[in-house]
Amino acid sequence: MQIQRGSLGLLVGLVVSIFVLIFTVVALFMKDSTIDRLKKEVAAKDQQLRDRQQKEVRLRSSEQELNRLIHGSDSPVDRALIQREYIKPAGQRLADVLAKEQWATEDFAKALMKDGQKLTPKQYTNLTEIYSDLFVLIDALVPEIDRFRAGKGQALAEVEQAKQTATKDKAELQAKIEALTQEKGELVNKNLEEAKAFDAEKRRLLEEKEQVLAEKAKFEEAQAIEMAKIASKVSELESRIQEMSEKKRRSLAETDSDGEIVYADQRLGVAWIDLGQRDRLRRGTVFEVFQYVKGGERKKKGHISVRAIEDRMSHCAILDQTDPADPIVKGDYIASPFFDKAKESHFVFVGERLTNERYSEDELIRRIEEIGGRVDKTVTIKTDFVIATENAEQSDEFQKAVQFGVVIMREAELLEYLGR
Repeated sequence: MQIQRGSLGLLVGLVVSIFVLIFTVVALFMKDSTIDRLKKEVAAKDQQLRDRQQKEVRLRSSEQELNRLIHGSDSPVDRALIQREYIKPAGQRLADVLAKEQWATEDFAKALMKDGQKLTPKQYTNLTEIYSDLFVLIDALVPEIDRFRAGKGQALAEVEQAKQTATKDKAELQAKIEALTQEKGELVNKNLEEAKAFDAEKRRLLEEKEQVLAEKAKFEEAQAIEMAKIASKVSELESRIQEMSEKKRRSLAETDSDGEIVYADQRLGVAWIDLGQRDRLRRGTVFEVFQYVKGGERKKKGHISVRAIEDRMSHCAILDQTDPADPIVKGDYIASPFFDKAKESHFVFVGERLTNERYSEDELIRRIEEIGGRVDKTVTIKTDFVIATENAEQSDEFQKAVQFGVVIMREAELLEYLGR
């Protein structure tokens, strides 16, 4: 019985061992399958890694080639720098060129076509776009360059032609200059001969002049004697004139009235007088307005100036009034040393020079002539007024005027009556 239990235990152990062995075999088989699968996965991963490494090598090589293509070295490209320093400026420059299309020819404008569309300025983002448009622009510019080159050749030919013409003109001008130089030499020689003849004639004339001067001296001596005789005679005649003349020295205040005021309006500053065209009145004549007061004296009231002349009356402007409380009215008298119904007045300036700083003697003479007077050089029996300037009393003409009874008018009085 014990033997049977021992055999049974041995059998059970054997069976257990067999099961363990089978399990072990199965486990080993499954482990080998997993290992094979893992080996295959590792091999696949290794292949992927090798492919990626090869791809990276190719990419690195391509990148190095691009780097060398872009800036000539293997160093990495700074994209921001390329965009900022190259793409953007180049694109802007290309856009500027395209924007200046108007200066080119019509053929150039037609040649700026890309993919059936006209090339226009735009914002570039990469070099390829710039290069593509740049090649289109270059293709369009090549004919323009040829055209410019042909124009340059034509211009050079024209310049050469102009140079040849200028050279010819220069030669002709040089020939003319030489001819003129020769003519000048002939003229110089002729002038020298004429100068010699002139000197000879001058000497002859000087000799004749000395002879004439000698004769003149004799004549002047004889004339001086004759003038002394005439001066004596004149002195004698002037004495007789002074004795015969009952005139005395008169002033401007002693001249008679020439007319009257027939109407006056103080508000409008106008007046009418009883003188007109029939009295030989001239427009612009200035009259002193006055009235006779007690004792026959004249009271000055102002001045009027003739503006419009009718047949028997004239319209005047009131220039000034001495006393606003005693205005110019109807019945006042008027007088002017420049006005005479019967004849032309004669004036003479006497003295060294005018003292006013406003008018010259020529201007005063012209003004006197405009109002109907006449200015003479010397005092004669026809003289009506003497204009006394600086140191007039010391002149012979002034004394002669006193002897002839001529009205003496001071410079200030003249200016006043001329309407200064």
